[in-house]
Amino acid sequence: MSPKVLRRAVVFLLASLASGAACAGGGYFALGYGPIARQMAGATTAVTGDAFAGASNPGKLVFAGDRQDLGLEFFMPHRRIERSDSATAYDFHSVSRNSLFLIPEGAYSRQLGERMA
Repeated sequence: MSPKVLRRAVVFLLASLASGAACAGGGYFALGYGPIARQMAGATTAVTGDAFAGASNPGKLVFAGDRQDLGLEFFMPHRRIERSDSATAYDFHSVSRNSLFLIPEGAYSRQLGERMA
């Protein structure tokens, strides 16, 4: 093994060991619409599980049938902000007082024909 390839391998190995885990909450956009899609992290774009199917792919709503689905999501993000050691005198620390949010959801599907919903 050449010294150049060995050096690159060592740098890659050290960079891999130094990196930490990246955790995210998904941001403003949902991983899926409805409880079934959320459990599959949005993989339901090709699978019909409920009336929420039309939110990610309107073409598969034909396979949902006549149904109404309701749900309630409990959303509990950990939110805080901290600013210190700044050049200004505005150092602060704040933790959100609102920690639990209830998000209602509903979907309705109706068959208009064999190939239309």
